[in-house]
Amino acid sequence: MCENLNITVLHTAAESPFSNGICERNHAVVDEMVRKIISDNPQYKLSTALAWAVHAKNCMHIVGGYSPYQLVYGRNPNIPSVLSNQPPALERRSISKTFGEHLNALHKAREAFTQAESSERISRALRHNIRPSETVLTQGDEVYYKREGP
Repeated sequence: MCENLNITVLHTAAESPFSNGICERNHAVVDEMVRKIISDNPQYKLSTALAWAVHAKNCMHIVGGYSPYQLVYGRNPNIPSVLSNQPPALERRSISKTFGEHLNALHKAREAFTQAESSERISRALRHNIRPSETVLTQGDEVYYKREGP
C-alpha cells in the first residue's frame, strides 16, 4: 500500500520517546493547549478540547509558508469572521448550544496555541540538551543501543 502511495515508512527507536523530538514537541504544545482550554472552560469535554487544539495547531502552525491544513486541503479553513461573513454571522447568539460551544472552543484553542508556542517552559526544555554529544548522525547511519529489561 505504501509503495502505491509513494510513502516511505520510517521507524523510531522503541522505548525511547526522547529520541523523537519533533513528535514530542508537538505533543507538548497540544497538551498545554488542552490544559489551558479545560482550565478556562471546565464544562468542555476532553474530546472537544483536544479536537479543537489539534485543529488550531494544524491551521496556525506555519512552516515554509504553509500550514499543515493548507498542505492537506489546498486552502485555508473557513472560520466565521469579519473578513468572510456578513454581520448576522457575527452575532453573539448561535443556532444551537453545541455549535456555540464548539465555536467558543475553537477561539480558546487558537488563543491557547499562541500561548503554548511561546511557552517559556517548552523553550527552556528545548534549550537544554539532556545528553550533549559531538556525534553527528545522518539518516542511514547504523546506531547500536542497549535496551534495559527482560
